Amino acid sequence: GYHYPPLDYCVSGISTTATIKLTNGVAIGIYGSKGFVLNSSSKFISEGSPARMNRLVRYYSVQEDPTTHWGASPLGGLLEMGSSGHEIRFRFTEVSLPSATPNARTFLSGFGSQYNTVVPLAVSDSHLRGLSQSFGTFQIVSTIALTNNIFERCAISFQQGFTGYYTYADINLYVYNNLFVGGAIGFTYNNYYTSWMVKDNLFDCDAIGTGTYSVSASNNGYRSGLSSLGGSSNVVGIVPDY
Repeated sequence: GYHYPPLDYCVSGISTTATIKLTNGVAIGIYGSKGFVLNSSSKFISEGSPARMNRLVRYYSVQEDPTTHWGASPLGGLLEMGSSGHEIRFRFTEVSLPSATPNARTFLSGFGSQYNTVVPLAVSDSHLRGLSQSFGTFQIVSTIALTNNIFERCAISFQQGFTGYYTYADINLYVYNNLFVGGAIGFTYNNYYTSWMVKDNLFDCDAIGTGTYSVSASNNGYRSGLSSLGGSSNVVGIVPDY
């Protein structure tokens, strides 16, 4: 009969000020309200390989049992920012979150204080499924770099600049050579203080949202029915056939 691939470790609420590094195709299951809590100057680095991708999942993606729930219900992310001074890097890593409430689908949480800082957040050559993630209010994330990833059924928004009551953080955003399949992605860019580059991507998602000012975009592909982010050398009206 069928069985799921095994998890190597299951963790919940691990608070650290050290560097945590995942490698060699390790599979980590997160249970309880949150996974790893990153405190002062801590780093979280996940680097697998093309043939042995690391995996970071909610534990019930593997251990299905509707009558049992380990620990508290998910309230935080797989990773949670504590005090400032973090570095988060993912490469050749799969993050898979099943359909659930936004809390259970959060990748990175802990933005309650404007002093929480990630320098930088970089994700490349990875596959991310089912994420619900907003980068905005009271966050100070100096650089977000997303390169050569697949985002599948994700709801992701980036917000920056003054928009009435809230002042959003200044973020340098670089989005290159990604595939967005299903879900929605939003770019709310309301000032000119930092660089936002969105190039060489294929948007096969359900919706794209934009803010007041133009994002620097070009060479992107858009599924039929989606609005373009503008710029040159785009291809629109695509009906993808993978």
